[in-house]
Amino acid sequence: ILNGEIFLDIEVELAKARAKFPENTHLLAAATEEMGELAQAFLHLNFENKGSHEDIYAEAVQLAAMAIRLATEGDSTLPLYYPGRGRGG
Repeated sequence: ILNGEIFLDIEVELAKARAKFPENTHLLAAATEEMGELAQAFLHLNFENKGSHEDIYAEAVQLAAMAIRLATEGDSTLPLYYPGRGRGG
């Protein structure tokens, strides 16, 4: 699946997330929520026969977009991390 399509999907999701939530407030909480949704998609498919592989893929793409935002923008509610400078400036 690493044929480049996933990276395009992440880029599209990243643009949508930045348009919807342009501030970098509470990004760590948002990424944690996305991780929970990814775990839930796996569990639903594997134990309840609900959902699909596409649901897992979509949640993984959303989590990847949030991880990129955290790495590049930081989280303004956690001021000890400044992107590009590491911890503490």
